[in-house]
Amino acid sequence: MRDRDILACAFSERNCWRNGIPATRLDPEGRAADPITRRAPKHKKNDERRAAMIIAPGLLGEDDPEGPFDFVVSNLPAKAGAAILSAFINTSAPRLLNPGGRFAFVIVNTLASLAESCCASSGLSLVKKTAGKGHTVFILEKPIDASPPPSSALTPIVPDSYRTTLSLYRRTSVPRKLGRYS
Repeated sequence: MRDRDILACAFSERNCWRNGIPATRLDPEGRAADPITRRAPKHKKNDERRAAMIIAPGLLGEDDPEGPFDFVVSNLPAKAGAAILSAFINTSAPRLLNPGGRFAFVIVNTLASLAESCCASSGLSLVKKTAGKGHTVFILEKPIDASPPPSSALTPIVPDSYRTTLSLYRRTSVPRKLGRYS
């Protein structure tokens, strides 16, 4: 799991802990952060869950050294705009998936038609689309016999000239405890 917000990463780790899912949260430098040391709630059976979740800060469209993945879930930001949305669905999502992997994302209804046209040109097949009151959920699948995207499609979404000026989003520089579970 990746999020640009460090606090969101900490809350995700806490939610994994509460639900008995093994998780490792990474700090902005990629080192493992101190885990939650309390015992997990008694009503959860940790033995049944084998896959560990990795929680790390990151930006939309960055390559992930842990990938490719069998399943990617994203809440695509409405503020990203058409160019970023198109580049992510057409370029980054296929790179993040193993053949046969699925990509599920939710987007505001005002961008659903744009997202649908991006999905059609992405090379991924639409498995399901569900529209709600304010949001639409898309589930796409990468074909098992998918060939890698052409090298011209592998341009980064964030230009290199901006990478030096981008910094991770932090609400504060003061160290915080996450409730009583830090």
